[in-house]
Amino acid sequence: MGRIRRISLMSRIDMRPAIITAVDSILSHVTARQGEIVALIRRMVECESPSDSPAAVDRFVEMVADMVAPMAVVKTHSGGGRFGRHLTAEFHLPGKRRTGKSWR
Repeated sequence: MGRIRRISLMSRIDMRPAIITAVDSILSHVTARQGEIVALIRRMVECESPSDSPAAVDRFVEMVADMVAPMAVVKTHSGGGRFGRHLTAEFHLPGKRRTGKSWR
């Protein structure tokens, strides 16, 4: 086994506890908020918003905008035509900003 293969194998073995620890903390976080998550999904599902009803789409957009406003910069835009408004939300996440290709 060459030096590069050994380093690669060691990296995979050593990373396993770190990955499991990270997943465990995420699972704990989500499990503690399971009731909130189910309520959020229920609220979204029960918000009738057929795509061909601008008023219904606008109602859904406003509901989502209100939900994410505490954690994001929210903007709504005219949908035009027979559809309702559009929503963009820019989340500011912790950590160093990555450089490279933008999603825009």
